[in-house]
This record gives sequence, C-alpha cells and structure tokens, in this order.
Amino acid sequence: MTKVKSENIQYVQTFQFCRNKQNNFICGDEILIKRGKDRTLIIVIDGVGSGMRANICASLFGSELMSFLDKDYSLIEACRLVVESIKIGKRSDNFAAFSAATVLHTGHVQIVSYEAPEPVYIDNNFAYVPKGYVRKAGSENLIETNFMLGENKAFFLFSDGVSQSGMGRGFGYGIGSAGVADILNDFLKTANKYEDAAKKVLDYCYSISGSKWEDDTSAVLITPRKAITANILTGPPSSKSLDEKFVKDFEKAIGFKIISGSTTLDIYCRHTGGNAKMLSSFNPFEAPVYKIDNIDFASEGAIMLNQLYNLYELNPSNLDTNASITKLKELLDISDKICFFLGKAENQEQNNSMMFSQLRIFPRKRIIKLLSEKFKEQCKVVSVKEY
Repeated sequence: MTKVKSENIQYVQTFQFCRNKQNNFICGDEILIKRGKDRTLIIVIDGVGSGMRANICASLFGSELMSFLDKDYSLIEACRLVVESIKIGKRSDNFAAFSAATVLHTGHVQIVSYEAPEPVYIDNNFAYVPKGYVRKAGSENLIETNFMLGENKAFFLFSDGVSQSGMGRGFGYGIGSAGVADILNDFLKTANKYEDAAKKVLDYCYSISGSKWEDDTSAVLITPRKAITANILTGPPSSKSLDEKFVKDFEKAIGFKIISGSTTLDIYCRHTGGNAKMLSSFNPFEAPVYKIDNIDFASEGAIMLNQLYNLYELNPSNLDTNASITKLKELLDISDKICFFLGKAENQEQNNSMMFSQLRIFPRKRIIKLLSEKFKEQCKVVSVKEY
C-alpha cells in the first residue's frame, strides 16, 4: 500500500449525488466542477422540467456561466450575465435555476443562487442555513452567501429535487433547506463522515417521496482536506546552468517524487549524489524502471509517459497490477495535484525518429500536454514549471 504524502494546504473535495426523475434516462440537473491553482468552481444547475430538454437547458446555461468565470468575471457579475440569458430564454420556455460557488484556497466561500434552494453549512457537526443577502440582477433577485471553509467544516448545495421532496405527502411544499439542515443534524449524530450523512439525506428524500425520485435530484457536498501532490521531474533543462535549480526545486516540493527520463535521472543523481539501480523486468514491453532513495518512481521517459496516457483509455479491470506502469498510474490516481518540472531541451533525434512516429510515441512536450488535459478531465489541479 502506497503511503500518502499530503501538503498542509486546502484541497476542495467534492462528493456528488445525481438521480434521474423516474423513468427518465437522463438527468435534467448538472453539476459542474473546475479546479484551478487558486480557486475551485462548483455549479449545481437545474434545467426546466426534466429529462433531455431540462439537461440541454442546464448544460447550455451552466457552460455559459463557467465560461464567464474562466474569463475572470467576478462570481456576481458572471451570474448576472447568465440571468440575462435565462430571461431571454424564458420567452421560449427555456429556463434554469442554479447555485454557483467559488472556494478560494484561503478557505473563503462565496455562493450566488438564482431561483435555487439555499445552501446548508456544516460547522463542527452542526448544520444550518447561513444568512444570505439579496443582490439585484436587473429585475431579478440573486442571493449571495459568504462563509469560511476549514477543518471540520463543509457545505451542501442541491437542486429542488432535494428541497421539494415530500411535497404533497405531508411536507407542504417540501422539506426546504431548513429541513435538509435538520435531517443532516439527525444523521450527523451517528455518521462517521459528513459525506455519509449527506448520502443518508438523499435516501431520506427518496423514502418520503413514495420511494421514487419525483424530480431530478442532485446534490454536492464540499469539504476541505489536505492535498495529495505528485511531482514529476522530466526532460533536461534548456541550459545546463539550470540543472541545479531544476533539481533543487523538485527536491523542495512536497508529495510523491517521480522521475521520468534516463537523462533526467542522471542529472538528478549528479546533483544529489543519488545512486540509481535498474530493476530487472521480465516484460519486454516495459520501459526500464529504476530504484533510488527518496524517489517513489523512476523510469525511462518518453515510452513510459506515452504508455501511461494509453492506460487511461483502458478498462481498469484489464490492468496488470504487477506492471510498473500500473504502479505509476496508482500514484497519480490518488493525487489531487500534478506538478510537472519540465526541462525544455529538445531531443531532435527522438522528435524526428521514424520509429517513434510508427509506434505513435509523442515527444515529451506533446505527451505532457495530453496528460495534463487528461488529469484536468479528472478534476485534478495541474501545473507545469518549465526550465
């Protein structure tokens, strides 16, 4: 079992729950999450109605909101712009309600909601609905809520499939956000984790709705924890004068230590006094792997990185658990952040190699870009430091 190495900074962990309305093959709600170096964005958006049409509305307005946030609009301004779009969409019966949150890595949380249930905040095993403030978006109202996220704290965003559960079955217009907080408090008395209590809330909503999902029902629990980071040293720097800084920066980094590339490994050993030993392998398709003190994984570069990328297209059940490449993937799978220390020296012989082209082995810079995109799809934070 690999020992997890964590940073003393916050990582925003999310637990998502999404249930389709009965008999629908697709959910009309969407949960969008994007992690960046300084903030995490979370959107819970509920399209009008249910099923395919609702999903299209949720996808359309949710993507628009995320695009504004990507362009560094403030959360309140981005929400105002999307509400204008929704107002135009209302003319053709296209509508969406949403809650959008930004979580800074300082712990500050800002939530803006439009026609959506109020969020629930959990502080040291006690859940409640925090006070919100009205912000105008033309003639429409937005509700803004702010608080701090830290140790033993979390918050819960959800669609009206949760807040309106039980409607017409003895719960008036549904349990509401205050009811969600009350139910959470009941479950928090015995639950070991906040996410366990959140799952029980969804089960409760199902049970009081005639043991069926009477509406699309989505929720996301957001809680901080220490980040797990994997640091990958790969490729010689563009100048030998940068070798020492290249290695020192990597040495100072907290988390898993991975070296990709035999030349890179030589540079590391030269500047640290390390001694790399090649491990024997009976698999002719495996790139060479090395053992070196204080390094979690070291191997040949281009082939291993390309093999790693290809593994993400493979069904996990088909992986060889004894293969070295699988061990590398396991380190990266449990990591929240991937930091590449990338040397920019070009290997022209490899770049122009017909054999590498025939085998579809991408050059280092290209394969790191492809891997970065793959990691971001998994909601990991990726950074690349070039030397």
